Amino acid sequence: MNEENFSANQKFKFYWDMQDKRQKMILRKKIIDSCYINYPTVSNWLHNRCKIPELAKNKIEEITGKKIFSENE
Repeated sequence: MNEENFSANQKFKFYWDMQDKRQKMILRKKIIDSCYINYPTVSNWLHNRCKIPELAKNKIEEITGKKIFSENE
């Protein structure tokens, strides 16, 4: 599987789908608080309705402790 063909939104969705329901709730709350966004914005990112800003990508990686969007992991 070649990751460079996936958009940042697809990478985020792949990571999101690996979490259980409780972890998703906690993660969504942390992202909303850290990025100063609202609930629908996270949904828009997950469903590829709008791009994830670079600063938000950094925050998401900081929150998760994983390199989700990095090209060279």
